[in-house]
Amino acid sequence: MQFDWDEGNKHKSLTKHGIGVEEAESVFASPFKFYYRIHQRAPEFRYLCLGVSKRNRLLSVVFCFRKGKVRIISARKANKNEKRRFEEKSS
Repeated sequence: MQFDWDEGNKHKSLTKHGIGVEEAESVFASPFKFYYRIHQRAPEFRYLCLGVSKRNRLLSVVFCFRKGKVRIISARKANKNEKRRFEEKSS
């Protein structure tokens, strides 16, 4: 799986949320993850991946598919509702 980042979003995920590139990308390799389509923003769909990172943290990663790559838009720790949703799906 190939990834693509906007430089501003990469910097924001790290400085604001403490989530680096490698940790955010590791969620996609986790056996413990779920995907949801969240909305369409012309001309592409945006998705949410809830998954456990290589640092064993539950992350919320918003992404889209662009030019055959996964373009990560944001990465942060999962909020209370996302944690509940993840626990419901994984039990």
